[in-house]
Amino acid sequence: MDTGWKVSLGGHAALLLVALIGWPFANDSQSAAPQVVNVTLVTTDEEPRVGAQTPPRAPEPVAPRVDEEVAALSPPPAPRPPEPPARPKPDTAPRAKAPAPLEPDRPGFEVIRQVEQLIRSSGLLCEGYRDLRPVQWSKLIFNSAVNAIGAVTNTPHAPYYANTDQLADLGNLVRNMMAEGVAIARAKGIELSGDPWEMNCRAVRQGGSDEGSAAYAHVTSMLDDVRNRRPTEVDWITGSLVRAAREVGVAAPYHETLYRLVKAIELGWSQQPADH
Repeated sequence: MDTGWKVSLGGHAALLLVALIGWPFANDSQSAAPQVVNVTLVTTDEEPRVGAQTPPRAPEPVAPRVDEEVAALSPPPAPRPPEPPARPKPDTAPRAKAPAPLEPDRPGFEVIRQVEQLIRSSGLLCEGYRDLRPVQWSKLIFNSAVNAIGAVTNTPHAPYYANTDQLADLGNLVRNMMAEGVAIARAKGIELSGDPWEMNCRAVRQGGSDEGSAAYAHVTSMLDDVRNRRPTEVDWITGSLVRAAREVGVAAPYHETLYRLVKAIELGWSQQPADH
């Protein structure tokens, strides 16, 4: 089933970012393919948008002046003899070069660089990539472990996610699950931009406040969903790695186990009263 939005913007809009947190899947059999999402942008500006051509706006109607209304009521004047046609003047004004047509799904790296510069001009940090998959997969593997483990254990992402000294330390599970994700990416030919385990260790070392007095403890979106009995994103995070592992024939016992446990938590909400 197609999903669509129509966005209306008044005034000048240089860049519109449409972020979708997940895809609407009808059922498990369709979970491997996202549905079609259509976004229509309607603007009232005359400034060019990044990576797109803005069609010229039609002129607004102008109310007639009083002398025009009087002239409309007067009899028409006698016709004048036709004047000889004026010779056209040569057009020497420089013409703007029309942008090359763009594919909606593959605008090209030059457009990505335009977006990068536009975001940088606002004071934000931004880096454009020719191939986003190494960054996406590094973050996906990180999120898959941290989100699913937190949802199952009811724990925020905290320093003990990096502890591996003792047999019972949770960091052992985090590290093993991330190593499994790296193996899946390698089997698919993805060269990661960063080590997910190192990303995890760096994240939990940061302080929880500006003064650094409070310990870091981040409640992930999946943990917040479980605590509030909302459907989670496990199908698109951990579940996506489970499907990828099966496609390339890589064993993924950690991902399969955590994926099934989160789905079991969701199933349990329908099997017991809401006040329990």
